[in-house]
Amino acid sequence: EIAAAMKNVDLSGEVETIIKQADGVLDAAIKDFKNQYGQVYLVAYYVEKEPVSADDLKEAISKKLPPYMIPAFFVKLGKLPVNANGKLDRGALTAPEAGNFKNDYIAPETDMQKVLCEAFEQVLGMENVGIDDDFFALGGDSIKCAMVSGKCGVYHISTADIFAGKTPRMIERLLIQKASSKKRPEKKNKVKVYPLTPSERGMYLE
Repeated sequence: EIAAAMKNVDLSGEVETIIKQADGVLDAAIKDFKNQYGQVYLVAYYVEKEPVSADDLKEAISKKLPPYMIPAFFVKLGKLPVNANGKLDRGALTAPEAGNFKNDYIAPETDMQKVLCEAFEQVLGMENVGIDDDFFALGGDSIKCAMVSGKCGVYHISTADIFAGKTPRMIERLLIQKASSKKRPEKKNKVKVYPLTPSERGMYLE
């Protein structure tokens, strides 16, 4: 989807403009890369004017851009690289290492956490994903989200669950909460039936 869109519009320029308009951003640049599967993904490099997190930026631009145009990574820089002419040196912007966006490793403890961590590792192409690692901070997107869902079929984890939980720990917690909130069907009180008396039958027929 990204590759097709880039043939028709100035994708980088459009995304850059929207990120620059976000609160707390002084300047921004977008560059596209290809992963080991040949899939194109975007990386946003931004300079702060006020403290702003990658999550805040992603949330802000997701209201204005379709999912395939949301950068996979947000990299904060002290300043954007420029060439001798003072213009943005896009070639100096290198692809970030996904491992730099991982949290301190915490091993999975439950079967569901193990399945989720393994699915994250396979889809994202990395090792030692812990239960507090954010799928989207590591480069996950809507397409990869569907791939994870397919690998976790035994637990019926939907893409919506992954978007909401983000980490193996929180996805599992979300599913447990959903399961516990399902109300058991209430037993209906049986209605007692009494036969009609001869006079009542007569009145009914009349």
